[in-house]
Amino acid sequence: MTSTAFEQAFELLNPQQKKAVTQIEGPLLVFAGPGTGKTKVLSVRIGHILQQTDVGPAAILCLTFTNAGVQSMKTNLRHLLGPEADKIEVHTYHSFALKLIQWGGSDGFTPGQMVLTAAQRFMILEKLMTQPSVAGSYVSEKPRSRVFLMSMAEIFSDFKKKDIDSVLLNQYIDQEIENVKNDPDHQKKYGGLKKEAIKLLNDLKEFRDLGGIYDAFIKELDRKNTFEYEDLVNMALCRLRENTSFLSSIQETYQYILVDEFQDTNSKQLKLIDLLISGVEQPNLFVVGDDDQCIYKFQGASNENLQHLFELVPGIRTISLRTNYRSTASIINLSHRIIRNNEGRPADKEQPL
Repeated sequence: MTSTAFEQAFELLNPQQKKAVTQIEGPLLVFAGPGTGKTKVLSVRIGHILQQTDVGPAAILCLTFTNAGVQSMKTNLRHLLGPEADKIEVHTYHSFALKLIQWGGSDGFTPGQMVLTAAQRFMILEKLMTQPSVAGSYVSEKPRSRVFLMSMAEIFSDFKKKDIDSVLLNQYIDQEIENVKNDPDHQKKYGGLKKEAIKLLNDLKEFRDLGGIYDAFIKELDRKNTFEYEDLVNMALCRLRENTSFLSSIQETYQYILVDEFQDTNSKQLKLIDLLISGVEQPNLFVVGDDDQCIYKFQGASNENLQHLFELVPGIRTISLRTNYRSTASIINLSHRIIRNNEGRPADKEQPL
């Protein structure tokens, strides 16, 4: 595979970008902040893989977060590689999960199974809120407001993204209760807890009732044979875990895996990546991320994922794209002074120029 556009793009890379492009074997983590050309690096790296190896474009998987990101990557690849680029697998996590669910012509869904609509979600939650045995302290004979139901739906969506069930929720609450009780800032001078601490403990105990509501909500979805958009990744995980030969087939299919905006992955998405490289000693995993820019907090993203990557792939190499093509050096260096003490920031991250 050669093209004038690809050759020109490769020659325009700076030394660090070329390192990220040419080290194609084994796992590699690239720290890349805004304006450092990470999209260009991802695209040119894919072209370099096709040029330097015998794998076909369908053996390359690129995961990103948004449909806009997918379209942008596909446009860049078509410009660099021509029609061959259309065979490269570029997906959001959810579209890739759907592909796995329906792999091999399988429908992947039970007969009549449907995606839950927003109206159906609110109707289920509203019904659950009227049942004392389910809702506990949240029970209400009067219809709950739309704002309340939306908040409940967002909390349950967050539970799914972070893979939290009622048992784990109670464990977290128990731990937080102990933290409050043992926090010196919550102690009165002559014994006992301050008013705000007592209120916090009561709120935590009330929050425990959410676990029962969540369990009932999941059972109701099963009874109605419906699923939510967030369930797609979990359904794909189940298929991979339950069928080892299927997992092996997927691992053989995708010889090179590239992940964009890794810092924005949530727990379920991280588990999907874990499975894709499980049992592979030196996976061809290329990860681009910046722990200073965790955008999708509302999606359950966590900077801890970057730390987890070092545990998942011991000895993973790292490269920093330090040249910023959008901001001046003074702005970059000032921002670094502010954020360099972020908790969970990898210690071996290179300093910006």
